[in-house]
Amino acid sequence: MFNHSPEKSENEFKETVKEYATKTDGALRSGANSMKNKVESYPATSILIAVGIGFALGFISGRR
Repeated sequence: MFNHSPEKSENEFKETVKEYATKTDGALRSGANSMKNKVESYPATSILIAVGIGFALGFISGRR
């Protein structure tokens, strides 16, 4: 049932972590590039959205 050596299990774990790290890196880079392209295509809209989010966050976390 548990025939795996500790070294084999460790290597499998490391390979799995590397695989997921590579996939995550690719997804984050893709998302960042997509966001960059949207901001470059619609700069005014992007600024207005950022300002709106800033006001909303400021209102929510405002003084009590």
